[in-house]
Amino acid sequence: LGQGGRMAAQPKIRLFYHIFKDKDQMRATSIVNEQMLTLQSAPPNSFEVDFITVGMPWDNTSIYASGLGCSTCYHRAHYQKAWEPVTHQLLYEYCTKHPTKQVAYMH
Repeated sequence: LGQGGRMAAQPKIRLFYHIFKDKDQMRATSIVNEQMLTLQSAPPNSFEVDFITVGMPWDNTSIYASGLGCSTCYHRAHYQKAWEPVTHQLLYEYCTKHPTKQVAYMH
């Protein structure tokens, strides 16, 4: 319990997610949706997701179908071609600015 007998706020975890979608768009959407369903079973407001997409473009329909349309999910960039270091760099920059925050990486 925190001050005043209230439940202490759980720390938010910032998840950096590198997502690739090739020609089999339904498969990619399904995999991301499965992972996001697991994440969304966490307590409310306990996570934020910064995601980068690579390959085939992600329109709003596929973003929402995959579970990435949550209020704490942020589409940071899309690249036609890129590797994990673009997402690692985003994570690194966040950690440099927020050294006491908790982070995770998912691919």
